[in-house]
Amino acid sequence: MDSSPADDGLDGWPHPDPKTAARMLEEAKRVDARTQELVAQNLQSARSKWKPAVFFTYIATFLLVFTGPLGHLGISDAYAGRLCATLLILPMLMYTLLIQGANHRESASAVIVLKGRKLVSVLFAVLLFAALPTASMLGIAIPWWMCLVTAALIVLPMAASTLAGRRRTGNQVQQSRRAWNLAPLNLRTRLGTLAAALYLGIAIFSLYFSWFALAQFVMSMLMLALVILGASSRGLVKLGAHWRDQEWFAFGLSFFLYQLSMLVAIRTTWDSPVVGVVSAIVVALPMALGALLSKQRS
Repeated sequence: MDSSPADDGLDGWPHPDPKTAARMLEEAKRVDARTQELVAQNLQSARSKWKPAVFFTYIATFLLVFTGPLGHLGISDAYAGRLCATLLILPMLMYTLLIQGANHRESASAVIVLKGRKLVSVLFAVLLFAALPTASMLGIAIPWWMCLVTAALIVLPMAASTLAGRRRTGNQVQQSRRAWNLAPLNLRTRLGTLAAALYLGIAIFSLYFSWFALAQFVMSMLMLALVILGASSRGLVKLGAHWRDQEWFAFGLSFFLYQLSMLVAIRTTWDSPVVGVVSAIVVALPMALGALLSKQRS
């Protein structure tokens, strides 16, 4: 059967009929959407592997801080408790805002729904988290190793879920992830990363103030700054959307050193201003170096 000239393209190949063309277009859109979804899963999986470590560090530090006396800081336990609680929550709020930005970049529908076993797991974790501080307030001595074991039990389901997610995504779209990590880090993101590093350094240094009123004022200003940074169009959410694996690793290292510095100040006698300065530098250094030494590659 001869084809009419209207059915042939300029190169001699026949044009598809309108229905076939529409189906091909829909299939192309579906493949593109699936590819974008796999890219998002791959990037999110690569970053979420650090999530259990972040939460373990935070929970363990919280329990180690609040299962013993705090009065040796030179202020009452009540004042010290308020100061330590604020200091502990600051980096976690930063992490939450940064993750929000990264998830928004990768998937507009990245919403966690708690139901079934996941809901039971979270409720169990909350009860376990509250058990040790409550026991400590009732006068029960809590050994340090029990804080670590409790933190591990709380984080275990999260770690298992993260591992399962990484197995599902496998090695898909590795090229896209490499391309993202090699993308240029613009000046605004560098400056934002430096500001975040300075923020953490100042926060940990305030723990070494012997005058509680000044420390509390600094904490209030830092909390206000964090709220402003979170709401700003160029704040932490925007920063998290532009960070690559290198910046996330640097933040994780600074986060760990921040928690360690808190334990040094609260659970040792090394609580002098000199140690405070050293702690501030050590905490800020990984993120600062990550921002300064990051090469802009095409």
